[in-house]
Amino acid sequence: ELVGQLDYRVPETLRRLTGECGSRRFGRALDLGCGTGLSGAAFRNDVDEIVGIDLAPAMIAEAKKKKLYNALFTMEIAAYLASNDAKRKPFDLVIAADVFIYVGKLDDIFATLAERMATGGLLAFSIEGCVDKDFALRASGRYAHDVCYIENLARRNGFDVRACKSVPIRKASDGTVDGFAVVLERG
Repeated sequence: ELVGQLDYRVPETLRRLTGECGSRRFGRALDLGCGTGLSGAAFRNDVDEIVGIDLAPAMIAEAKKKKLYNALFTMEIAAYLASNDAKRKPFDLVIAADVFIYVGKLDDIFATLAERMATGGLLAFSIEGCVDKDFALRASGRYAHDVCYIENLARRNGFDVRACKSVPIRKASDGTVDGFAVVLERG
């Protein structure tokens, strides 16, 4: 439904954008909010190991069927990032395709990701955009984030902005939902 009816292409967009930031192989990757595995499929050929987390057991069950992930966890982001698995080896790539739309304030997530990522690691994610506020809850029940807020978070947590492109996120009943595809590099 996401791909066919809603023209959802964020995982492929993030994969393409990370490639534009320098083609390379990633040792360990984390797919935040992995869902059914769309990002896992987009990035699988570029990683040695990929871990997926999602809150929904049904999504994890679908992702397991695709056999893309080395490990899958039904967990909330903060709980996983505090886990022994997240601490055992730094991540070279973290993907968050349409995940931050369910989280308002991103300060704690960015700070913890900075601790769990390798120097030179990439954080690739999408956001719905807003202006004049760090973040805002939309009528859809999803959060939008200001690009300036993201840039400030990046700077405060030792990330460099490698790419930030305006992109269509998905179709909605009232038109296209626009947002941004962002790639940050851990300094």
